Amino acid sequence: LELKAINRKVSYDRILYWIRREDFWPMKLEFYVLSGQLLKTLTYTKFAEAAGRIRPVGMTMESPLNPNQKTLMTFSDMHRTELSNDIFRKNYLERR
Repeated sequence: LELKAINRKVSYDRILYWIRREDFWPMKLEFYVLSGQLLKTLTYTKFAEAAGRIRPVGMTMESPLNPNQKTLMTFSDMHRTELSNDIFRKNYLERR
């Protein structure tokens, strides 16, 4: 999928979102700035059952600007929480 910004108030002008064809699992995201330069890449590295279904629980973030550095993310003890529909309204977000 190619996600393209509709205004310049966002962090990334374009995001390429790679998914597996057979099950639609996310595989990686590439984040590009307005100049077209690749700023960082997020790769999904592990999937496991969490909160009642298979989810990505391991990810690696890398940047061509700092090729010797990586951020490794591991999610554990994931659980479902009920949220009010109010928090998904624009005026709720503007109050924060």
